[in-house]
Amino acid sequence: MRRLYLAILILTAIGIAMVRPSSCFGEESLLEQGVREYRDENFEEAMVTLKAARGKEPGSSVAAFYLGLTFKQTGEYSAAAEQFRDAFRLTPPILDAPLELAETLFTMGDVAGAKKALIDAEKNRVRPAAVSFLKGVVLAKENEIDDAIDCFRTAAKLDPSLAQPAELQIAILQARERRISQARKSLRTLIAMDPASDAASMAKEYETTFTRLIEAHRSWRLTAGANYLYDDNVISNPDNDTRLDQLDRDSAFVGTFRIDYAPLIDPPWGIIAQYNFQSTTYGTLYTMNTLVNSVSIVPSYTQRNGAASLPVSYSHVLLADKKYMGIASVRPTQSLLLPFSHIVQLNLAYTRREMLRDPLLFDEDRDADIFGAGAAYVVPFAEGNGMASLRYEFSYDNAIGQNWVNRGHRVNIGANFPVVDGLSIQVNGDLFDQDYLHRHTTFGKVREDTIYTAIAGLTWDISANISLNFQYNHTRSVSNIDQYDYRRNTVIAGLEASF
Repeated sequence: MRRLYLAILILTAIGIAMVRPSSCFGEESLLEQGVREYRDENFEEAMVTLKAARGKEPGSSVAAFYLGLTFKQTGEYSAAAEQFRDAFRLTPPILDAPLELAETLFTMGDVAGAKKALIDAEKNRVRPAAVSFLKGVVLAKENEIDDAIDCFRTAAKLDPSLAQPAELQIAILQARERRISQARKSLRTLIAMDPASDAASMAKEYETTFTRLIEAHRSWRLTAGANYLYDDNVISNPDNDTRLDQLDRDSAFVGTFRIDYAPLIDPPWGIIAQYNFQSTTYGTLYTMNTLVNSVSIVPSYTQRNGAASLPVSYSHVLLADKKYMGIASVRPTQSLLLPFSHIVQLNLAYTRREMLRDPLLFDEDRDADIFGAGAAYVVPFAEGNGMASLRYEFSYDNAIGQNWVNRGHRVNIGANFPVVDGLSIQVNGDLFDQDYLHRHTTFGKVREDTIYTAIAGLTWDISANISLNFQYNHTRSVSNIDQYDYRRNTVIAGLEASF
């Protein structure tokens, strides 16, 4: 019996030695040594040891995983990603590897690869809170804000220790989307979780900033302007006009007043409204005095990569203190955000023009339904302080009087150049080609007009509320009917103040 007992002890010792030979004698395998060095944060030593372990045991998923972690700690992300792929491919697969791979690829800027790795991580159901949090970070990078917020909230529910960082990420995303009131609420929730934490201290600073933004936001803004205008062809006299006694040059006072309303509404919905008043009073040609009242409202809906808006406006014009014209228009517009913050705009347009005075001849009746469509390409530059644009518009002016029915093609190019802080230059060129569809009943020919306009302007912000404006405008109308062929130059300068 004693011999049998001794034999069992010997066999047991031999079996243990066969399974963990080095551990039995107080020695570590290369893999165990590498893991220990990694956990002790001796990453350089761990790198050497784990590489040796991978060479000795190329089929070890554990060795691949820890070598990937070591590469990740030392910033060698490409090498880390390769090891994490091996760790998940080898048998038995390391189920944590896809999550580590996703985080590594995201750090490298490979968002598509990170999303693919996260799919494997979700299937493995390992560390679901961490998977959901990282998924939120990836979706935020792709501007899928609502889905990202959902992921952060899911992560916080699954792991309460992630609640604070999740709320901070949510607040940042809400602020980025201009949901300032929601962002402030999220920050207050974060602070309440643990007021003494570092995250709470950061949130307090953000919350104070958002509060100031909300308090500083002015939904209503009033703007008034006083300008001097010189016009060398007020009544658009033809170039070949031989009436020497016809006065066409004059100076004018131009007064403006504007009310803007832009409430602070959390996206995706938004709205702005405006009332605009402009009075032009000439020194001599008082019959050309105008008084214009305009109102407009622009509801909008922000999308992931753009925005849809529906500008609606109406203008009423008095000429020489008598009713002259009313214009109502609607212009549904879709804006698309492209890479590098370039913008494409597409729009349709409908305008109703009502002349408020009876025409001398029926064929001269300018009451019309005007249909249009257009496209624009906008390029910001100088860190968003400058902008250049190219626009095209087609219009069909279906006037009652056949002398005014026409098709129009307009091309416009413009830019705003910042010079120094508070000083900018504006340039604009416009070509409007109009093909009239009927023979003119007075002049006996089909009218064809091409109107060229060039504008150069300067704006100087003297202070936060006062600006000095200067603008020169040259117009050249080329027509096959002399009555509509003319040149015109205007210069306007003045001050504008906002409150």
